[in-house]
Amino acid sequence: VWRDAPSIEMLRRRAALIDRHFGGVAPSERTHAERLSANLVARWIGPYAHAQDGAILYLHGGAFCVHLPATYRAFCADLARRTQVPVLLPDYRLAPEHPAPAALDDCELAYRWLLQHVPAERIVLAGDSAGGNLALALLQRCRPAGLPLPAGALLLSPMTDFSGEGGSMHFNEQRDVMFTR
Repeated sequence: VWRDAPSIEMLRRRAALIDRHFGGVAPSERTHAERLSANLVARWIGPYAHAQDGAILYLHGGAFCVHLPATYRAFCADLARRTQVPVLLPDYRLAPEHPAPAALDDCELAYRWLLQHVPAERIVLAGDSAGGNLALALLQRCRPAGLPLPAGALLLSPMTDFSGEGGSMHFNEQRDVMFTR
């Protein structure tokens, strides 16, 4: 299905179907939207009233061009429930409408905003796929920008090989259901 190099529009249509199927936060889950800037909205998921005690800044995956909001809200609700720590999920700008470094700029803005509410030593930066890449890039920006580093980072299958030449790309060429070299 994914091997035909689908267009951005097709990827987004498929993502919307996935989002409708897998997404959804139980009504008992607490969510709260925050406008961090004119261009950036983030959603608190979990007990956001206690964010000063700690928070997870979660950067969603989606190949830098797709977002599955309901699916990630459900995932982050489970993460907040299991860790007892609220999750801030920014809705960063997507490519190609907003070329790099727009997404990374938004993630930095979200981290700076979060630092106004939570001490760095109580923040965990997390992300999957493209979000894992953004988390790594954000960490690289912190020190030169004079920002304190978070307590930790959790990277789930971060996108780190833009050349497509890593060993796993070759090994999994016929096995991977989503990506090809």
